[in-house]
Amino acid sequence: MSDTDDALMEECPGWVLRLIMRELRRARELHPDWPAGDHVHAACIVGEEAGELLKAANQYKYEGGSAEDCDEEAVHTAATAIRFLMER
Repeated sequence: MSDTDDALMEECPGWVLRLIMRELRRARELHPDWPAGDHVHAACIVGEEAGELLKAANQYKYEGGSAEDCDEEAVHTAATAIRFLMER
């Protein structure tokens, strides 16, 4: 890692990483069959999570949704993207 990478890691609060890692563990338990080796299917799963984040953000802005729902979907999206990288 470069010095810039180290600085970015220090910038990210530990609680954010803990939330994402907790969600990654939960997702693996709930959905143990990840499409390893199938990048298209795996990317679709990441895209589905990102779509849920976008939906939550739109509901927050236009329909009285909650910021907490946005946060939850952001954690799901991040955990799924990490899983994409780890389980290819």
